[in-house]
Amino acid sequence: MRRMRFEMGTSDPDDVMTLLWLADHPDVELLGVLVTPGSQTARGNQNRTRWTSISSRPSSL
Repeated sequence: MRRMRFEMGTSDPDDVMTLLWLADHPDVELLGVLVTPGSQTARGNQNRTRWTSISSRPSSL
């Protein structure tokens, strides 16, 4: 299993897809995510989105 930290920007949709892929990958332990907010809209979306502990996600994902 690979332990990873992921850095992403809110203005790039590819970063969001990569985060989802990493969070669900069976061989990746996601240690943390650093988010660099972009526009005011992106910052608002980020504030509305809260991640819970990835270790508590259902294993059926």
